[in-house]
Amino acid sequence: MLPPNSLRSRRVLIPVALTLTLAGAVLAGMPTKRPEDHVRGRTVFMQSCWQCHGASNNGQGPAAEALVGGVPDLRGKMSEDRFDALIPIILEGKGKMPAYAEELDKHDARRVLVYLHRLDTGEETPPAPPKAPKAGQGDEDEPKGEEGAVEVAAPPGPSLTPGMRPPTPTLKRPEGEAGG
Repeated sequence: MLPPNSLRSRRVLIPVALTLTLAGAVLAGMPTKRPEDHVRGRTVFMQSCWQCHGASNNGQGPAAEALVGGVPDLRGKMSEDRFDALIPIILEGKGKMPAYAEELDKHDARRVLVYLHRLDTGEETPPAPPKAPKAGQGDEDEPKGEEGAVEVAAPPGPSLTPGMRPPTPTLKRPEGEAGG
């Protein structure tokens, strides 16, 4: 055993003390806790849900008009006692709603419901949905059409945000045409 004031004990203790000090400094810069459930729920909702459900969960998202029958208005239907029944719908899908089990786990599905419940109760305000660039805006380096050339513009549509899947198109039959 080394005497407490020996040179050799100082050579061992100083690097250990420095290592612990540096580790403490690194850990001090790290977040100490995860975001609250409703904050994470809002993030997930804006990544995966608002395009159909709308920013206020009213079924008026930019992709909703492409779906036959639209998207139901779910405002006022997010009570905490229904969460356990709604989580499988988010993960497995139902009707026109696709499954999100590959993107979300049951905890994130519940967090979305927590956020929507707070939206229903007025504890949250709906965020402004992301804006799509207007026609004609964008890359200024694109070549301009030649004089007399016909330019065909793509029809305006909803912008796709990270994590968003485009809606599955459902074709409408013209009125009076028989189905089969």
